[in-house]
Amino acid sequence: MKTMIKLAIYIAIIFILSYLFMNMVHLTGPLGSKITEVVTEYRGAPVDLDSEYADLTQAITLTIFFTVIVVTIIKMEWRVAAAISGIGILVMSAIVPPQDLVVKAIDWRLLLFLIGSMTLAGILRETGVFNRLAISLLSKSGSSLGLLMLLGIFSAVLSMILGEVTSIIYAVMVILELKRVMRIDLKPLIIFTVLATNTGSVALPIGNPIGIYIAFTANIAVSEFIVKCLTLSLLELMVLVLLFKLVLRDYTKALDQELKRSRELISKLSVARTIDVSSIEVKHFKTSIFILIFFVALVVSSEYLASLMSILTGVSIDPHALLAFIPFFSIAIAMFVTDPSSINKLIESAVDWPSILFFIALFILSYSLSYTGAIAKIAYVIASASSLSGFEGNAITADILLIGSAALSSVLDNLSVIVTLIQPVKVLVQLGLSRVSYFALLYGGVFGGNYTPIGSTANIVVVSMAEREKMGISWSEWLRIALISTTMQIIIAVLWSDLWLLIGY
Repeated sequence: MKTMIKLAIYIAIIFILSYLFMNMVHLTGPLGSKITEVVTEYRGAPVDLDSEYADLTQAITLTIFFTVIVVTIIKMEWRVAAAISGIGILVMSAIVPPQDLVVKAIDWRLLLFLIGSMTLAGILRETGVFNRLAISLLSKSGSSLGLLMLLGIFSAVLSMILGEVTSIIYAVMVILELKRVMRIDLKPLIIFTVLATNTGSVALPIGNPIGIYIAFTANIAVSEFIVKCLTLSLLELMVLVLLFKLVLRDYTKALDQELKRSRELISKLSVARTIDVSSIEVKHFKTSIFILIFFVALVVSSEYLASLMSILTGVSIDPHALLAFIPFFSIAIAMFVTDPSSINKLIESAVDWPSILFFIALFILSYSLSYTGAIAKIAYVIASASSLSGFEGNAITADILLIGSAALSSVLDNLSVIVTLIQPVKVLVQLGLSRVSYFALLYGGVFGGNYTPIGSTANIVVVSMAEREKMGISWSEWLRIALISTTMQIIIAVLWSDLWLLIGY
């Protein structure tokens, strides 16, 4: 009851603040006219975004959206229920035509890609390929630096191709295996692993829900994603390893000694685990590796494949639409290493259906902000705060977006943050803002999520896994490692985005 009363108070405060903000902001001058034209084109009819009715509808949609975020903060388990309830209120109020919510609001390409990717990960998990990859790391880690490098690369690469949530489970499994033979506190390594996982997830659009969302929403080619993100991801990973060694000097020295002391036990454990999974046929293991490589190759070459298909068939193929179906090509091959009749169960267990529903809800609620003009007014405020022309104006705006999204993502669901911010950025890009701002949002959302244990889904998963092993991770323990390294990652990301803006000019 107390929680519901608090929530009711929060909703009232959000509505009052939203209404006051919408009522105070008026789209005036040439910039206001341009933004109004964008919304008019978006809706397909002229609209007065400064009328009393517009202010009210904008405040209502903002209230619904931010209430979902507040509920997520209060109790993560309630987020899907809150999002679905928000949709119900939105539809019954008739602020946005329901047919638009079905036809225009939802990006089905993203949903198909996520469902396919999760199903493929579930199939490969059943083959034991990830277990065997993790086990091999144990026998090759002779020093703390070697362990950090191998663990960091393993976590980062796995998150690039499977996504942060799936990959973090296998990366933490390596730590839990070490727990069997080592008498040192392994919580710092668990924290390092999730930071490395998030860092690697920025490299490819498939590594993080934020990346996938931005790629589809902004129609960013995979090749452009690789150019602007892969090198940065590897650079940030190196920084993370070096700072971990620097900040936790005493710990890494103790880790070196413990690795030497338990080297023989680790070797025996690795052999034992290898025997445990050796019942899986070698050909299935090799096939699983091939499927992984095939999947990544298709993702990376999707735009070139679309062009080739267009030439051969004479039909125009959208690269992003093709990308949505690429996981299903890999699933077709994966039928050789799994029982086709098990697909039904895999779809039920491997696909995170609550997250899929939450995605759908975010799309709908985000569309309502664009439809009512709430996003237009937010874009107007951002644009008024800095000039959109030239390098300096673009750099200031991109830096504000990156730092702002990082700060918000440290305490809020980072996908919700990006869904909120990307809509005004889309409007500003149409008015001349550099497309680098999309990547600034990506960098801020992903790296900012490293700051706290609740900054990303992978963080929450790791904290839960640690608690089940009676290795509870406190905020102070997390911040001791993440505060300095994440701040440095944000600084490097700001310089990196400014570099691309400078090259663009």
